[in-house]
Amino acid sequence: MPRELRSSSLDMVLVALASPTRRQILDLLRVRPMPFSDITAHFNMARPSVREHLMVLGDAGLVTDHRVALHRVYTLTPAPLAELHQWLSAHYTVPVGVSPA
Repeated sequence: MPRELRSSSLDMVLVALASPTRRQILDLLRVRPMPFSDITAHFNMARPSVREHLMVLGDAGLVTDHRVALHRVYTLTPAPLAELHQWLSAHYTVPVGVSPA
């Protein structure tokens, strides 16, 4: 498969983070793992839409889920964010004497 058609894990993380809704979900999960119903309560959108956002986050490796009784609980997986941080650090440094915007 040509390189431009393959998605690297970093590409998938960047796509996932492009959505304000998905970033808000990550903020919620940063505090604690949450069942799907608790996550959906924070958004004024249909449950299938929230599920799609969670699928994108899962495909990027940013969240994992598991069953607890009748509930699906989602947990933040920070490793892909560390990879993004490493990539950004390697490609951008603030020049001496310049304060970041």
